[in-house]
Amino acid sequence: MKKDKLTRRKFITSTSATAAATMLSAPLFARSGSGVSSELALKGGNSVRTAEWLSWPVWNQEAESNMMELLRSTNWYRGDGNKCRTFEKSYAELIGAKRVIATASGTTALITALHTLGVDAGDEVIVSPFTFIATYNVVFNQKALPVFADTDPETFTINPDKIEEKINDRTTAILPVHICGLPADMNRILAIGKKHSLPVIEDACQAWLAEYDGKMCGTLGDLGCFSFQNSKHIPSGEGGAISGNNDALMDRCFAYHNCGRPHGSSMRGMAENPIRGSNKRLTEVQAGLLLS
Repeated sequence: MKKDKLTRRKFITSTSATAAATMLSAPLFARSGSGVSSELALKGGNSVRTAEWLSWPVWNQEAESNMMELLRSTNWYRGDGNKCRTFEKSYAELIGAKRVIATASGTTALITALHTLGVDAGDEVIVSPFTFIATYNVVFNQKALPVFADTDPETFTINPDKIEEKINDRTTAILPVHICGLPADMNRILAIGKKHSLPVIEDACQAWLAEYDGKMCGTLGDLGCFSFQNSKHIPSGEGGAISGNNDALMDRCFAYHNCGRPHGSSMRGMAENPIRGSNKRLTEVQAGLLLS
């Protein structure tokens, strides 16, 4: 017998009551009294939880000696050490990307990606209306306009059915967001990008290690962007990364994030034939935290 499709929304609705009851009965939600008061705790009722919540991020004491060695070395700039390069290689292997570039934040990763793919003044970038504000700010910073294509009510990610109607002669990129670990419908989005010759930049700041069709989010589009801000799974206070499989494109990303110095040139002094760039680099200290 064919089973009815259980959508994400139906699943959440049907399981929320059970989940709430289970959570309230667990030791994590230790009650202050024998029963649950009908009054809110703010109004004098019993607290649902009396113990403190776990703090985040969690520090690994075993990594302390390595971090202290790094701090004492004073090799805090990526040009003087190897932590950033080690992290880039390790993270690329982890997510299955050809290359990764460590950046100062997820926001600077997005800025670098947009600049490298040619988003400029007067252009339009199609984005999801449901995301962190940085997804819009980076488009505005390029003096371009974010154009909203509505979300799929079942996944809360950008709806491919709403993308093509937003495309015009000013559209220069599509920026899907994998929100809260939920992958966007990348096969359809990539097909639309290919049809209209538009690059696709994945905002995977909230979804690294999430999989779509057997591949990691952030490795499907032209470029993928990640965040290691303090609230993320692997935090370094601030930090980010760009992933890609096209060497020429990644070389341009590296040059832009490294003050315009071409990839492979000296990290110090003025390189020959520098391009327009900025400083979006991660520090060795942050990379050390990510590797710890």
